[in-house]
Amino acid sequence: MQSTDSVPQPNPTVGGYSAKNRRWPIMISAAVALLALGGAAYFMSVNNGDGKTADLADAQVQITDTGFSPATVKVKKGQRVTWSNDAVIPRQVLGSNAMPALNTDVVLQEGDTVTVTMDQPGTYSYHDAQSVSDISGTIIVE
Repeated sequence: MQSTDSVPQPNPTVGGYSAKNRRWPIMISAAVALLALGGAAYFMSVNNGDGKTADLADAQVQITDTGFSPATVKVKKGQRVTWSNDAVIPRQVLGSNAMPALNTDVVLQEGDTVTVTMDQPGTYSYHDAQSVSDISGTIIVE
């Protein structure tokens, strides 16, 4: 008769992983989730409805037949704002107050863009100088 001392004992595992190795899939899943949430927060910070605020490194504003979208853009000092004319008729971005960079002479045809670097903190309003209706927007520079 053989002694039970010489019989190998099974390694306590669950699902083929030891207790130590079971932590790795959980840690990797948590890291992937954190990266995904951080990336989503950075890249999905533009709301494209009227009255919404965009907050991103380089803000994009679409000029449509009915106005600017988003109508309000928030950037940090030194960041850029690019306007893209998606309207059929020509448009011109013109600052309504003391932001010389917004006073462009560029008339944007359909598909054209203009980019301005926002160097001075403050709140700046602008409008479409080519429109007979009140098409306007706001830039907040922090």
